[in-house]
Amino acid sequence: MKSKFALKAIVLVLAGAGLVFVGYWFGTQR
Repeated sequence: MKSKFALKAIVLVLAGAGLVFVGYWFGTQR
């Protein structure tokens, strides 16, 4: 159960970082 929670937390962090990176990249492309 704990590992499942950790996996979900890691996925959320990676998704958030990816969104921030993509948003920053699009912001610099204009």
